[in-house]
Amino acid sequence: ANVGVGVSSKNIFNKKIQLKSQLEKIIKQNLSLSYRFKDAKQIGKYEAWGIPVGLKKKKISGDRYVLVGDAAYLVDPFTGEGVGNALRSGRIAATHIITCFKSQLFDEKFNKHFDDLLYTKMGKELKISRTLLNLSKHARFLNYTVGKVNKNENFKNFLTNAFFHVETKNNIRKPSFFYNTFIR
Repeated sequence: ANVGVGVSSKNIFNKKIQLKSQLEKIIKQNLSLSYRFKDAKQIGKYEAWGIPVGLKKKKISGDRYVLVGDAAYLVDPFTGEGVGNALRSGRIAATHIITCFKSQLFDEKFNKHFDDLLYTKMGKELKISRTLLNLSKHARFLNYTVGKVNKNENFKNFLTNAFFHVETKNNIRKPSFFYNTFIR
């Protein structure tokens, strides 16, 4: 297994976090995780790198180019998952590039249509993930949610599905979701 920890670069810098020691501490001292690693053997060295998450809408095209996947900052900000968004953006780019060749237009102005189309198709999902990321920064909310997950099998299934299915994640935008999940 590849084991890691995700922390914003801003927090790493501001709080002077040492990722290697934090990961080791979590693996050794966290009661809900340490037992999983009791017989584990590290086979590789520690490595770290930044992941280009979709926190802000970016310019992802220009004169004779379009960006997809990590290059377009399309990693899901909440889950850290990037392969699905890379594939989706690649399909959108392929369709756009075919249009470029048909019209013989490859300039920045024409490629702006790619940005618009991609954010129309993927922007809401990235926005939901940004919202979930921001909500998860509040310990009381996170603890309450984890408690709900432990007590409610339907909510647990919903959250699991939300990680993998765009349609499920979109339910978070409905007020009825919050009522049914947290109040009822």
